[in-house]
Amino acid sequence: MPPQYHPLQIHERTGEPYLRLPAPHSNIIITPLRTSDAPAMTEALNNPDVYQWLSGPPFPYLPTHAEWWIEHAQPVEAAVWKELQEGDADAPLKVVGSCPVSAIREQLNDGTEVYLGSADFRRHDYVDIVDLEERARLKAENDAKEVGDPTIIWSFGGECFSIRRSVHLPGHDLIYVPADWILPKVHGRGIMTAVMRTLIQEWGVPRMGIRHMLPYLFIGNVGSLRVFEKNGFVLAKTVEGIVDFPAKGAFPAETRSLHFMEWKADA
Repeated sequence: MPPQYHPLQIHERTGEPYLRLPAPHSNIIITPLRTSDAPAMTEALNNPDVYQWLSGPPFPYLPTHAEWWIEHAQPVEAAVWKELQEGDADAPLKVVGSCPVSAIREQLNDGTEVYLGSADFRRHDYVDIVDLEERARLKAENDAKEVGDPTIIWSFGGECFSIRRSVHLPGHDLIYVPADWILPKVHGRGIMTAVMRTLIQEWGVPRMGIRHMLPYLFIGNVGSLRVFEKNGFVLAKTVEGIVDFPAKGAFPAETRSLHFMEWKADA
């Protein structure tokens, strides 16, 4: 295995890079997105247990939304993977600007792999700053920092309304960006806690130079709050009435509040 791939492994069937979770979740891997993920993504983002915590994805969520997103997200992951493949085998491990894997999958005994959800890093977007001009200034300053700069403030997921790979879907007013979510049918198994821990410890810190994180989540999202807490995040602040949540299914349009969770690497 080329040393620049560390700690990624290579999928025997697809040739993709992947990370495997430790026991007792060693049947869970994180790979790049696949075109075949579109149906499962569509089903998940039409599930109220998922979409009630995400303000950005269109609702109802159509197959064309998933297909379009995957088509635009895949090159981002592929670019990082290419950078690693072209890295000098004799040089120290290269620090990169993102993670080449984000799709959470369960490997079944018959070899089938089931897409369970998504997880990713992004640079903090300062959504807590009400003054839009100041928010833009801080975000531009954070975005302009060189890859590996320890003063970059990072996030993990978000609530789907303004993150690193923000893009507009043609013909739609809403911004569609990925957040971190997992299928409700596997809630309570500790999978997302292990996913977050693996991505931070195995990739974020050693391969991206992440030292400071400030993700956010809607107040009331108890499951996500517990995941952050189990990974050493602490509540930094709560900002009231900062997000306009659009009407989705049984959930009315309303103004929502955010918890900001903070994590810093040990000195």
